[in-house]
Amino acid sequence: MNLRELDYKKIAIMVGFILICLVLIYFIYRIFFATSEPDINDTLPDFAGVGALPDVDVSRTGTLRDTEVEQEDSRRIDDVDDVARGGFTSVVTVSDARVLDPAPTRDGRGIAYYDPRDGKFYRLSADGKQKTLMTDERFYAVESVTWAPNNESAVIEYPDGSNIIYDFTKRKSTTLPKEVVDPAFSEDSDQLVFKIDSSNPDDNWIVVTDNRTGSTQLVEPVGENGEDVQTMFSPDDRVVAVYSTPVGINKEEVYFIGKQGENLKSMFVNGLNFKGMYTPDGTRMLYHVISTVNGFVPELWVADVQGANTGRNMFDLGLNTWIDKCTISKNAYIVYCAVPDALPDGAGLSPRALETVSDLFYRIDLNTGLKRLIAIPSNEEGNMDIAVTKIWLGEGERYLFFQDAYTDKVFRIKLK
Repeated sequence: MNLRELDYKKIAIMVGFILICLVLIYFIYRIFFATSEPDINDTLPDFAGVGALPDVDVSRTGTLRDTEVEQEDSRRIDDVDDVARGGFTSVVTVSDARVLDPAPTRDGRGIAYYDPRDGKFYRLSADGKQKTLMTDERFYAVESVTWAPNNESAVIEYPDGSNIIYDFTKRKSTTLPKEVVDPAFSEDSDQLVFKIDSSNPDDNWIVVTDNRTGSTQLVEPVGENGEDVQTMFSPDDRVVAVYSTPVGINKEEVYFIGKQGENLKSMFVNGLNFKGMYTPDGTRMLYHVISTVNGFVPELWVADVQGANTGRNMFDLGLNTWIDKCTISKNAYIVYCAVPDALPDGAGLSPRALETVSDLFYRIDLNTGLKRLIAIPSNEEGNMDIAVTKIWLGEGERYLFFQDAYTDKVFRIKLK
């Protein structure tokens, strides 16, 4: 036996075996693991005449959509209008810091507010440039302020529940019982209505006080139903509160409580959690309700509320928002509202929900029912997230003022 020939045969067999293994490995890889590179001409669309893909900064994290959003924001900045005409509208800052419970001055040319930073009250011009101290007295840790329409007095509430009425002209304070809740002033600022909310239902009443004479009048007992009573004066000074009670799955009866105990006509509304506000002439009421039909989101309605006409001409205005986000012009039929661009089901069950949304601005004509978008709030950086908590007209109704829940600052947009 020739050992050299045997070695050559072994070597040949081994080389052949290795080659076969390599071929098998190659085919296995091609079948199970390799991905074919596509033909660019078959997969990419024809961009001829369309333009090029935007340049993407690869040093940034994100996706192509980030670039698209930035391009959209740039377009919005270019299109921002100084006047509310239905598109992106410039929002101007009035107060450069957080304020508590701002309210319009009587002449509409400024605002009155409490500054939590120094515990003092100020008046601020409509353009935010002139700031005037209302009193030298300091008020620490104020929780809420209810202003009289003339700004000469206010109900100040503290975290422990104590309340005072402070007269800014006389620099004088009057202590109210801790059980006082939901105070509201009359249009002439001379009267105050509130509820007594105590542990004893027999002591719970609707009360009216005269700020000039100091006299007090018990109007109506509320017992354990205080939460269903909304205190407010009607423009004619006849009604001091409304009481709503369910009469079905999606229906409430609304009673108007007269200051002198009058038996006034009630009305039925299609929904629950009624809350309303009078038009300046007192003939109609703007209100919101919720229902199982609309997923418990607030719906805006209007109805007649004067005399025998109460409950007539009741219309759904087709907007999902709270009356807290609405204000009515002096002519009593033009309404401006901040309307959330989206609301989750159940939003109307939580009062705090109105502070966690992003609003757009609408104008509604109560005579025709027509509504239109007037402003998408924007600034130099693009569109803004605004959650309106207070809103009013000022400067001859040329401006719409509002407070934003995210910053607690006051802003304005120009209407005309």
